[in-house]
Amino acid sequence: MSSLMINCGVEDWFTIMFDNKPAGEILLSTKFEPVGGNAYDQMKAEFETQQEELRKEAEAAQAQLG
Repeated sequence: MSSLMINCGVEDWFTIMFDNKPAGEILLSTKFEPVGGNAYDQMKAEFETQQEELRKEAEAAQAQLG
């Protein structure tokens, strides 16, 4: 089941087996849209904001030291 969520979905052909022999193929398309949006993008944006704030604080501290 988790393989259907990788990269927010999949579109691929899957072989259907019957009596240990290929009996046909189906095209399966999925789109994974987690509730609350893409957590990776949200976490990345939050991290980048925190990094920018830390950079500004470090510059201000350096300026105070001379």
